[in-house]
Amino acid sequence: MEIEYSNFALDVNTFGKNEVCGLIDKNSNFIYNRVYDIKKLEYSQRFKTRAFLAIDKLRKKDLVKNLKDEFEITSEIESKTLKQLSSSELLKVLILKVALGSSKVMILDHIDDYFNDRDLSNVLKGLKKYAKEIGKTIIFSTNKVDNIINNCDRYIIASENRVIYNGNNLDTLPVKTQIAEFVDAANEKKAKLVYYKDENDLLKAIYRSVKK
Repeated sequence: MEIEYSNFALDVNTFGKNEVCGLIDKNSNFIYNRVYDIKKLEYSQRFKTRAFLAIDKLRKKDLVKNLKDEFEITSEIESKTLKQLSSSELLKVLILKVALGSSKVMILDHIDDYFNDRDLSNVLKGLKKYAKEIGKTIIFSTNKVDNIINNCDRYIIASENRVIYNGNNLDTLPVKTQIAEFVDAANEKKAKLVYYKDENDLLKAIYRSVKK
């Protein structure tokens, strides 16, 4: 479980500004060749969570409250030491710590291996919602394209240390989501469906086509 950061800004044309970028990296160390001086968040498990999260509350009071609400970091969680937290609780706390810090970039490396779908959605949507106030490039690296499509503003696919896709158009995305694979199979049988992010939208489209 890695939460990393850098104090050096990234190229806005590639990574956007005040966005959550989803990254799938094939066969390379793309992000580590693009981000200078990446640091790992270090901490002692003996810290009380509340003390670990202590920051300039006068300057960031609203943002602190809003992100704690989005991440579901409760007063009960804050009363524990870091060692007493579950893996998902600790991960939320570490992400919040970096989000509220002064770094230019934060890297969330395969956090979906430790979160259930609900927690992953809450954290990434919270970061998206308050990205402007957080004021840094946020990169979520994973090998699960569906988690990127459902939770990120921008999708980056890298291979052999170069970008092969950068955008948010499902029709041109070179990696198929589960929904896209289903749509392709249905269209082979003349279903005439288009790609959707959300399975509920797909179900509505199927229902409409059946009703015709």
